[in-house]
Amino acid sequence: MFLRILTMVALFLLCIVQAWAAPVYEVTGVRADDVLNIREAPRATARKVGEYGPRDKGIRIYRRSGNWALTGRSDPDQPDGWVNSRYLKVTAAPLRVELPISCLGTEPFWNLAIQSRWRAVYTDPETAKRQYLVTEFRRTGPNATMGLGNGGRATIAAGNCSDGMSDNQYPYSVRVLLPSGVKLSGCCG
Repeated sequence: MFLRILTMVALFLLCIVQAWAAPVYEVTGVRADDVLNIREAPRATARKVGEYGPRDKGIRIYRRSGNWALTGRSDPDQPDGWVNSRYLKVTAAPLRVELPISCLGTEPFWNLAIQSRWRAVYTDPETAKRQYLVTEFRRTGPNATMGLGNGGRATIAAGNCSDGMSDNQYPYSVRVLLPSGVKLSGCCG
């Protein structure tokens, strides 16, 4: 029973982290003289309620339904409407990894919050929260490598990454080797 409650709490926290780390999208595949229609419901026949231009950026996805995405620019309580998600792509990763950054993975669920150049916190549903001293932090272009505690390492690389469960896209992928020897891979945003 305790393990089930702990797992449910971890899943809830993962949803919060995913919302915080949700990527930003831009319109793609729309001709320069055309627009991407925003619909009232997730179907092509739904009433048009707005449009995005062919170069619009700063779009967030709040929910998905099949190939459709409920989108907006800032407030999930007041979304713009539904668009076909094939016309959205993750905005390119920033020129360099900025801290704090949150990384996560599924199967198993885990989260690594790199809070500063000196501190990282690892959590998962099975073990107690672990704090690590970041022993080194190096940036190479848009990528970063850091030591975690005694013998651990995290390598963050720019490039689209999917968490494998929610269809969310993130601007970075990560490979983690915990000091205990456990190897993980996931996404950061």
